[in-house]
Amino acid sequence: MKANDSMGQQLVLTEIVLVPGGEWSPRVSGWCFIRMRRGIGYWMDSRNNHEMIAGTVLVVSPRAKGTIRSSQLGEAVCQYFIVVPERLPGLMTLGEQRVLDAAGRIEAAMARVFPPVDLAAETFKKLCENPGDASLRVRVWMLELFAQALENELNAKGAEPEPDNGAKGRLEEVLRQMPAEDMLDLSFSELVARVGCCPRHTARLFQKTVGVSFREKQAEVRLWRARELLATTESKVVDVAFESGYQSLSLFNLMFKKRFGISPSQWRQRENGKKNGARQRSLTIVMA
Repeated sequence: MKANDSMGQQLVLTEIVLVPGGEWSPRVSGWCFIRMRRGIGYWMDSRNNHEMIAGTVLVVSPRAKGTIRSSQLGEAVCQYFIVVPERLPGLMTLGEQRVLDAAGRIEAAMARVFPPVDLAAETFKKLCENPGDASLRVRVWMLELFAQALENELNAKGAEPEPDNGAKGRLEEVLRQMPAEDMLDLSFSELVARVGCCPRHTARLFQKTVGVSFREKQAEVRLWRARELLATTESKVVDVAFESGYQSLSLFNLMFKKRFGISPSQWRQRENGKKNGARQRSLTIVMA
């Protein structure tokens, strides 16, 4: 049997066991950090095959399509966690999210391998020393590893505003500095004032730079914030709707289901089920 991980909880260390010749195809909504704890495996995609000995770390983007296969000679044990940039609106700026989204679309960079001696691999090894520890300290450590592994992308020139004193340069500067969550309190007229040009040109620049309209991006941030509140608090759904900027519960339910395919209540129920199931930290995959 082959197994796919369709979602997974963010910043939760999970272990998966592959029997000899077993396969695992990560299918997650964010960047997946995978460490070969024991055994030998191979990452196989349309471009390359990479051997993964014990201690090797593999980082794959949300768009990566590949499979980890264990050696026929013995089982392999992998540890992994997931980071979803869109679910970190208070920590990541819009510019950083945009840079990572672009990096995740480049086929050659969708999967990157760090040997056991690499600093990223050493960091991952340390955070795995206490597998049952789900404290804030460990989650911060995971975010540090995330920033460390993707440092080149986050520090690339593409994350900086272009040397342009005009409206485009000012918009790039706003996106680079503004945490995504601040979009919820930013009106389009305020953005126009900060960019310093007419509303129509600002709208065109935003669409071209971000890929969606200002209103669409604001709605996206609002819905991701709602998901986080549903997952991390016990607030009523109606309170989550208001906290996320919706004045109508029915509209919130409609927009949430349109974006994620299920209602807010169903999503929270599913997330709670995952948390309860997280106590079983290993999954054995048997090759058919």
